[in-house]
Amino acid sequence: CFITTLMPFEERHMYNNGVPYIDIGIRIYNWINVAKIIFHCPFELNSDEIDDLSMVLKDKDTDEQVFNCACDPVSSGEYNLVRLSDQGCENIILLFPLSFRDGEGNSERNCNIEESYGYKGRGLDKESDFVIDFRSFKKLYSNKKSKIKPKDFDVNDSIYIRFRIKTTKLQDKMYFDSNPYNKSLESAFTSTRIVDFKINEDRNLSTYTSKKMDKEKSELAAFRAVHFLAMVPSHNTVEFFPGDYVSCRELERGQWDKYYGAEIDSDKEHILAYHSRTRKGKSDNERISSFSSLVRITSYQSNIKTVLIYMLIVIVLSVIGGAILNLLVSVFGILSEHMSIANYGNIAGIAIGVVVIFALTRRHR
Repeated sequence: CFITTLMPFEERHMYNNGVPYIDIGIRIYNWINVAKIIFHCPFELNSDEIDDLSMVLKDKDTDEQVFNCACDPVSSGEYNLVRLSDQGCENIILLFPLSFRDGEGNSERNCNIEESYGYKGRGLDKESDFVIDFRSFKKLYSNKKSKIKPKDFDVNDSIYIRFRIKTTKLQDKMYFDSNPYNKSLESAFTSTRIVDFKINEDRNLSTYTSKKMDKEKSELAAFRAVHFLAMVPSHNTVEFFPGDYVSCRELERGQWDKYYGAEIDSDKEHILAYHSRTRKGKSDNERISSFSSLVRITSYQSNIKTVLIYMLIVIVLSVIGGAILNLLVSVFGILSEHMSIANYGNIAGIAIGVVVIFALTRRHR
């Protein structure tokens, strides 16, 4: 298998009215030996939260952006093929749809969602298995009389699946926002997002999932290569852990809009594409059995509302300090000959501000 993931991080650049999403692309070489692929999600997934991107990849320009090589998309019955030309080598892949129409015009789905469970504390937390089934396609492929069988495609070619998961449940499952202890003073200006992306990590599988795999005699997929692409506005600071084999480029302007289904406004802000990749050899003994990558994105931005609040706090503290000083003067008659009431008020305001800052900082530790 060959897996590619793509995840944007800033809500204002996200698809579908600010709902976070992740795109998954899987290239399967020995598809004739695969009955089904199970994509385990550590959260409950609904069918309306999955978009099939196979139809989006019918466009030549979009294909060349996604596969990063010369492409020639061709239709073959109900299916779409793409000829990839890279470094003098030509390959054919079939864009595997999540649903298709049979010879009689009936719609059939190649996928379904099954319930799963993961342990959360002492109880069970609902999770989902997104199952992509190849058995119907292989039955159709072996039928020589089928009118919708894809032509110019054989067992030596590969199948490509690409879909999008868009849901707010990605938060706290794949990424979370972290604020510093002194967030009362800085969180409006500095924010940190942590993305923890994992594939086939045994320690993250629940006992329920492990037993289900044993019962169904399922195997963890092995990968030839894993690509993780993160698109982030240029003003952010991005760190990958581990940081090996990470490249960066400015996102091509106007060339990804059709793929996203929305216009990316690159005039207001430049978007950078960070690409982390891991490759192994072509032999079976040199495959990637698991993959993990942690990304830390630090964003710096000003908030006029917070600035105005800070200014108001300073004014209020000065007024309170002056009022306290006037009270002390009227009651005790204390006042230095060399310092005005205004200066005393400023000193009192500063003292009160220091006390408030110390209290807020201590509270968030």
